[in-house]
Amino acid sequence: MQDPPFFITLAESEKVEVYAGAIYDAIYLYAIALNETLAAGGKKKDGKSIVGRMMSREFEGASGQVKIDSSGDREPDYSLKYYVNGSFQNIADYNHSTGGFNLRDVIVIWAGGRTTPPADHPPCGWVNEHCVEQDQEASRLINVAIGSATAGVVVLALVFIVITRYFDRYM
Repeated sequence: MQDPPFFITLAESEKVEVYAGAIYDAIYLYAIALNETLAAGGKKKDGKSIVGRMMSREFEGASGQVKIDSSGDREPDYSLKYYVNGSFQNIADYNHSTGGFNLRDVIVIWAGGRTTPPADHPPCGWVNEHCVEQDQEASRLINVAIGSATAGVVVLALVFIVITRYFDRYM
């Protein structure tokens, strides 16, 4: 914050939200485009001209190097953060200007206290495509159990019918 454009010295306990830099950059971009429009003889209410001058532009903003593409979208920088001991630590950063990815040497404690990241898919896959044999084995076992139970009931029913007819005929 001591550097341009702010020239402010903050106490250690004071923190500036990241959004402050983004808001500054947005207003700064608008001011640049408005100045160029006015310098070219345009009017401050000529939104098409102002927006057109915002496209495909690069400048140094409060949040760092700002690049606006031909669609008017800002090329973003990303930071991957990890919450530990009540504060966020940066684990990795991506810089769009350089295309560089900086991975810091930090041990991340994942869910369950593990130091290795979780698998990117369940052991058997999302639709059991990796455990087809186990599924077929279980299916066969269930079919055999149901078939055996059904056959047992049919045999017991036949035995009951035969015994009942025998007693009816001879008793």
